Amino acid sequence: MKELSIMLDPGHGAGVAHNRGFVNIPDRSYNNEGDNNFIFVRDYLTPEFLEYEGIRVGNTRQAITDNPSIEARGKMAKGYDLLISSHTNAASGTGQGVEIWDSTNPKESIKVLCDAICANIAKEIGTVNRGTKYKKSSNGSNYYGVLRNGLAKHNFIIEYAFHDNYNDIIKFVGNMKGAAEATAKAIADYYGLKKKGNTVDPVPPVQNNNTVKIRYKDSVKEVSRILKDDTNYVNVREVLEFTGHRVDWNGVDQEIVIDGDTLINSDKEITGYGKYFKTEHLEVVETYPNGIYTQFVGGKTCRQTGAYSGSGVYFDPSTAPVTSSRSIVAIAVNGGKPIGENSHTADYTNRYKRGAIVTRPDNTAEFIRINNISEIKREYDVVLGGISMGTEYNPVKEGFIPANKNDDVLRSTFHTALACKKDRVYHITSLGNCTLAKFNEYIMKELGLEHIIGLDGGGSSQLYFEGDKGKISDRILPMVIGFKKVG
Repeated sequence: MKELSIMLDPGHGAGVAHNRGFVNIPDRSYNNEGDNNFIFVRDYLTPEFLEYEGIRVGNTRQAITDNPSIEARGKMAKGYDLLISSHTNAASGTGQGVEIWDSTNPKESIKVLCDAICANIAKEIGTVNRGTKYKKSSNGSNYYGVLRNGLAKHNFIIEYAFHDNYNDIIKFVGNMKGAAEATAKAIADYYGLKKKGNTVDPVPPVQNNNTVKIRYKDSVKEVSRILKDDTNYVNVREVLEFTGHRVDWNGVDQEIVIDGDTLINSDKEITGYGKYFKTEHLEVVETYPNGIYTQFVGGKTCRQTGAYSGSGVYFDPSTAPVTSSRSIVAIAVNGGKPIGENSHTADYTNRYKRGAIVTRPDNTAEFIRINNISEIKREYDVVLGGISMGTEYNPVKEGFIPANKNDDVLRSTFHTALACKKDRVYHITSLGNCTLAKFNEYIMKELGLEHIIGLDGGGSSQLYFEGDKGKISDRILPMVIGFKKVG
């Protein structure tokens, strides 16, 4: 298989000097174009390309502070198939949409691919498709310096959204993962590349009468068959989906997943820091109850802690700065002791009981609904509280009432949850924006779990796991849920 080489170029440099009219987005550190371009390329676009077989990726900026010249950026792409310069746009605050500036050199132009990328991105983030564009300087060469100096076979600039229009840029920064997936998929489809570990040996072509009828309740369906030694072998996906089951492929562990439970290796022992996998809508770390802990970190992202960890319980910066443990306003207990002054109770007004996951010294876990940890009768190790989900989902009952400030918990955004079975604990993040109700539905359907609590979401939703897996955010947190070595 031929390798596809891509040089990624996060446009501009770091800091306020490269703001370029970028609007202020609350609770976000990278409100300038140069930094935003770098974070997108490093944390979203590069990992997405590496999900595909046969792709090699380079970066013109190895550090966020790097700002090579236009000429140097172009030269770095020598020998590469593609040079993709990643930018956001500006137009007096009124522009909207995604567009691509393709090379005006006919030998380098690749309009069919550029059109496909634009269409994918526009559909994914819900913005206008402005299409592929061309611009020449007065001497007939490429107007844009990075294209004029680009030494890849094909050179183009992607302008993902207009950063001086809040309503447009929020579609991009709020769904960077989706934008990255849309970009990578268009390129992979163009070059005929497939995701790693996501291929299944094809069923031999069906010829003549090589089908068989199956009956389920009052319905009948013809499915593919291979007849060998007087035995019918049928396609398991066709049969299961016909009978109402969901079938997924977990490429990380090479498993077929039925209704959220693995058909292969479902009882496989967990070792290391836990088992990481994805479903259609979720990113999951599965571990034993004694494999988690919670810790006050005093205003750091999960990545900045240097420990494999995920975002945790609700906090309130209006109560105290996130550098203070007083900002933790939900139950958070480690080693049997609260980690903050307010983290012994689910609600300081004593009006509401809310969900909590409890781990015990005997390496078991359970879901309970409490207001205060004094209500827990048996010995416990870690206790983490949030909004009850699963079969107990009732936001109004727990004080999360639409039309007041708690509506923020229920809105469409990234979400995080903790779930348990007796001998397993699951840290779960959504792969895209969704309401909390939809997130709950995904967990119950794709993982088959019922004992769930919702944790802090939105910009706080984070996961940092081995192999640089997880969801990156620049929001600092007062506490995290950490993963310990098990097995």
